[in-house]
Amino acid sequence: MTSSRRRGLVERLVGAGLAAALLGSAVAHLGHPYYYLSSVYNYRIVGERVGLWAAAATPGVHAAVGVCLLAGWWARGAYLAALVLFAAYLAAQWSAPHRGLDITCGCFGSGEGLPVGPATLAVAGGCAVGSLAGFVLARRPSPAEEAARCVEADRGSR
Repeated sequence: MTSSRRRGLVERLVGAGLAAALLGSAVAHLGHPYYYLSSVYNYRIVGERVGLWAAAATPGVHAAVGVCLLAGWWARGAYLAALVLFAAYLAAQWSAPHRGLDITCGCFGSGEGLPVGPATLAVAGGCAVGSLAGFVLARRPSPAEEAARCVEADRGSR
């Protein structure tokens, strides 16, 4: 297996793992929207109106980014979006205990949520690192690689 094939395989596996986390979260939040809304409010970062909009929009953003990662569509943009999401969750979870909040993470629906702490920070941090790795692995082809691909496609169409 060539290094570029190995790189592509690793990138696809990272994308599939992140997609599973994002799609699982989206399904859980869409299934229990009021629980998710209360989770957003529990962090006490934004006001009532912004919290409502954030809780309404986030599951759709998770689903869209997850589908893009799973399908390999706009990979670098999807990894960047995932990185922003997971970095925001990491920051919110890190800040909660420092502000005296004893809350659950609200990550995957209304089940027994994990209290914000080392385990939830590890998940958010690991997903952020995975997003960054996927972004790097899903590099854009160089102009020479793109030209070679176009020439090859042109030969195949004749």
